[in-house]
Amino acid sequence: MLQEDESRDRQTQHSFDTNILEDIEVEEKSQHVQPSFLNSRPNWWVWPVLISSLLAVSSAATALRKLPTVPPLLKASWRLQLTSVLLVIGFIYDIYKVYGSTTSAHKKNKYISHEDFLAVTAVRAQYKQKRTWLILLGSGTCLGIHFGAWIWSLDLTSIAHSLLFVTVHPLLIVAGTLALRKPISRNEIIGTLVGFAGMAITLVDSFTGSSAEDSEGEATGDSPSAVGDLLAFMGAVAIIGYFYAGRALRSWMPLYMYALPVTFISSVWLGLASLVSEGGGDYPGLFGWIGPSFWVVLYLAVGPGIVGHTGFNATLRYVDPVVVSVLLLLEPAIGGFIGWWVGVSGLPGLFTFLGGPVILVGCGLVTVSAYKRTSAAEKQDQDVHIELQPLHEDSDEEE
Repeated sequence: MLQEDESRDRQTQHSFDTNILEDIEVEEKSQHVQPSFLNSRPNWWVWPVLISSLLAVSSAATALRKLPTVPPLLKASWRLQLTSVLLVIGFIYDIYKVYGSTTSAHKKNKYISHEDFLAVTAVRAQYKQKRTWLILLGSGTCLGIHFGAWIWSLDLTSIAHSLLFVTVHPLLIVAGTLALRKPISRNEIIGTLVGFAGMAITLVDSFTGSSAEDSEGEATGDSPSAVGDLLAFMGAVAIIGYFYAGRALRSWMPLYMYALPVTFISSVWLGLASLVSEGGGDYPGLFGWIGPSFWVVLYLAVGPGIVGHTGFNATLRYVDPVVVSVLLLLEPAIGGFIGWWVGVSGLPGLFTFLGGPVILVGCGLVTVSAYKRTSAAEKQDQDVHIELQPLHEDSDEEE
């Protein structure tokens, strides 16, 4: 009799679990809701984190210039390797919250709401899917190309040019949208044209060989070049794939369960690329950061890596993405100033002074206009839903 009761209990539990998984597959909304303990919204820290993240990412170019003898792809791999190591703690914490929270609560006889149980189960189910890991692989690949191209550009062009051209991804997104014949606003098109005009003006310094000048007006050797600008531009192209992958996964995936795999994958790709293309001679080695360069690489991992990029990722759940995007447009100006202040870069040439602000104005116009367009579309969808809802209620009452 006891065995039969236990058998019925197991069948009931199995049926309950099966129904939950079916609900998760059918109800899309439940797949994109995190448990309450993963989404507590401590808003007070958002603005300090945003400002710290901006300053941190803006200092990366200057810190990378402090490793002049290390090949660029290897520098990029070192940075991401150590960042991956630091992300492990957060990854373990997120894994425990997702996979250990229900077990721990059961042992302590704590109640878990049905919504939290559904959300945790949804995260578990989606994290194991092949599609999820293919997106993570693609995101890590794009991030690796971005860092590799951008850090390489710092060896071939000025800090100001490198940061300006790696920031033009909003213009490229609009260009891609137009090429695919998808809806776009007039102001986004105007902003893109303004941004490309600024790029053309800025490139004059690259083709004329204008050298940056220090505070005393003397050439520093920090000269812009078209090849270096092109590499930074390639970095901007690559980061678009990273952004789209993040948008697809971060709606439901905890921060560190996303950040660690992507960062590690990009470090592996860059390490392999460095072995193939930069090996030989005085090659410092894949793990050469465990040596004299450790403190600079540690700063790159903690500052621009954890405080900077991970900080921005953390705030995206609490502020509109347009805020982060507009703030990032300040990176070229702040980064150029930090480089000049530390002494690893000089003042930009005349055409960079003229064209740089035009690029940023164009990017800003595109960013704000795109936000307004998507917000208006979302509001329209909500209004339609509100208008249709009474019709459904009347129909239910008639029945």
